[in-house]
Parts: sequence; structure tokens; C-alpha cells
Amino acid sequence: MLDGFLIIFNPEAQDPIDDFTMETQHKPLDLVAIGAANMDIIAKVDKFPEIDDQVAVNTLTYAPGGSSANTVVSAAKLGLKVGFLGKVGRDHNGIELIKAFQDVGVDTDGIIVDADLPSGQVFIPVDQHADRMIFAFPGAPQALKREDIVVKASFLEKALVVHLGSLRVTEPLVEAARRASDIGAIVSMNPGGINATRGYKALKGILDHVDVLVVSRRELDKMFGHADIDRNAETCFQNTGVKLMVVTLGPRGSKYYYLGASGEIEPIFDVPAVNTTGAGDAFFAGFMAKLLRRFKECLPDIKTGEMSYKSAFHAFLKQEDKALGFFQGSLTFGNATAAFIVQGESARVNMPSWDMVVRFIADHNR
Repeated sequence: MLDGFLIIFNPEAQDPIDDFTMETQHKPLDLVAIGAANMDIIAKVDKFPEIDDQVAVNTLTYAPGGSSANTVVSAAKLGLKVGFLGKVGRDHNGIELIKAFQDVGVDTDGIIVDADLPSGQVFIPVDQHADRMIFAFPGAPQALKREDIVVKASFLEKALVVHLGSLRVTEPLVEAARRASDIGAIVSMNPGGINATRGYKALKGILDHVDVLVVSRRELDKMFGHADIDRNAETCFQNTGVKLMVVTLGPRGSKYYYLGASGEIEPIFDVPAVNTTGAGDAFFAGFMAKLLRRFKECLPDIKTGEMSYKSAFHAFLKQEDKALGFFQGSLTFGNATAAFIVQGESARVNMPSWDMVVRFIADHNR
């Protein structure tokens, strides 16, 4: 079942277009993502095996993947100008991963080829109910270092939004968050299960710079230690710099909170799910595409003098809260983008364009 989403906005955290393909003022890229690019090996099975059991694999598919990588490819399909910063191995998979980026126009100047480690690989068995298991071989992507971020600092400076993905090591994410915040870029993060398990205190050096935090409900509970969403949100906003929180809620749909008020449930789209891998990545791409499209339309009127893009984004959120249904519309666009993904065999096989999502929403009377 496709994840739903919860948005929470924190107005108290410390501050440090007609044509969506237009150049952002002085920013050639709308979004740069940092994280893992892996080769996914997707095995379709009738059921998962028991311990010491064996099941037949009906189909085996090799497809480029990785959470941050999926996000930028989906965003590129939706019309954003995007780039990727991460590591691949000097092997056949590495070549294929870079080619997959370039085929959709992703700026690959941030990619580092590791001569010693192979590219990351992820084995994903998927059963007849579209439930999945994930077995990850880390490889080169998880060898990203703080020094690599320093070397690629000029690449980060191209970005309006710097998106931090899931990595086993936090040092490069800390460095990227700090540098992005220093140059006034908007910072988003999807920590993944491993980093969520560390808890928010261990991630504070990152979270103090994050404007948009994207987590699943399970990750939220792990990060902030409570079983209650509102209490977790309060803990987050009292102890970090996070402004906006997006939480996946599963089949229950979505809900948002802004300035203490809650919005309506946003039901998921009822589509036949084949494989949910990459649905959350696509949701974030769709959500941010909708948000940034409107932000860039408003930017000339908001950004004045020495105001940073980060501060302009905060002002924009407060302004758009006055527009009835704006946040619901962004959630709907993210949900619709993800609805395409779950109907495909892999995370990127059914990625939609902006116009496809618009038509899909209209066809479903949303």
C-alpha cells in the first residue's frame, strides 16, 4: 500500500513561475541530492522463504536505485534542474548508474568514482502482495567522506535545495548540512532507518540546519523516542532547527499540522501496487516539485536585499499558509507521483512527467 504523509511546520526554529524550467536567480540547480546510488536486483517471488527454505524467483530485474538517486531522477522527470553528489565504483554498475543519471539530464559533476570499492548493490525480493525485503551491500556509496564534501563544495553552491539522503556515515552529511546552511541554501533530509535509529541527539549537527525533514512513522518514533506523533514533533522542534516535517503514515493517508492547527486527511490513490520500492523517494520529489514551482513564482516578490534563499523559503511557507489548500495540494501531488511508481517493476520504470501527474490528479477528481 502506498505511504501517506503528515506535514508539521515549526515557525520558531532559528533562521541562520510560470515556466518551471526557468533558471532560479543565481542558482543553476533546483536540487542537489547527497546519498547512495545503487544497482537494485529485484526478485519477484510468490512468497518469502522460511529459514533454510528455498523459493523460486519468477523474474529477476537489474535497475538503478538508491533513495537519493531515485529522488533526483524523479525530480528531473518532473522538470527540476537537479544534480547528484555521491560515490560509485569503477565497474560496470558504476558506468550504468552514471549513464542512468545523464539520460534524464542529472548533473553528474558531483559523482566521485572510487577505484578501490565496487558500486553498491541492493537485493530486493518482492512477493505477490508487493511486500518486500531489502538486503544491502554498501560498497562505494557508503565510503563517502567529509573530505569529499569539501572537494565538491563548489558543486553544492549550485543548489537552491541540498537534500541529504541515507548514509551509514554521518560526517559527510554534517559537513554538507553546515556548508549548505552557510551559503543560505534550503536543506532537506531523509535519514533512512539506520540514521533514525541513532536518535536525534546523535544527528543534531545535521538537524540544526535542516528545513524539511522527511521520515516514515517508524523512523520518527526511533529518532525522537515516543509512540505519539505530536509528542515526537514537539521534541523535534524544541531540540533541532527543523522547520517542516513530512511523515509517511502508510495506508491511513496523510495529515498536516501548521502553526498548531491540523489539516484534513489526504487519502492515498487507490492503484494496483506491483512494487513499492522508491515510492517514498518519488513522493518527496513530487512534493518538492510542487512546492518549489510555487516558491520560484513568488521568489522575486519575497527575496530582497541580502535575504538568503533559506530565509526566503521560510517567509514563503508562512505566506502560502494563507492560501486555502496549498499544503494539501502539495501532498496530493507527491502522492500522485508515488502512485505511478508503485505500479512499475522497479523504482524508476514508471516515473511520470509533470503533465502526467497533473492529468492523473484531474482524472481522479482531486
